[in-house]
Amino acid sequence: MEFTAQIMADIKESDEHGKMSSITSHAYDTTLAKHHPWLIRKAVHVAVYTLPKRQHLLEKMKLHDEAEAKEYLGKAVTLQQDLFRVIEDIYAKEKLLDLP
Repeated sequence: MEFTAQIMADIKESDEHGKMSSITSHAYDTTLAKHHPWLIRKAVHVAVYTLPKRQHLLEKMKLHDEAEAKEYLGKAVTLQQDLFRVIEDIYAKEKLLDLP
């Protein structure tokens, strides 16, 4: 959830020519990379170069207008971040964050 929220935030903040490889790499590096060994991190960085363009993703999401996309993505980010915090609180309460 943290990863997808970060991707949506980075897509929202990028311009219409932003590269999904850069956006996704940044989101991965700031969220999931800390949980993965070196080999997985490198594989992810290679795999992100197969992603379609930012505009193609927005079209698949039925967001054709840049202003509409930024508004929708902003709302999605807020909801995902709220949900992530709720889940993290539950995991912390149940002592599930430090499992091997």
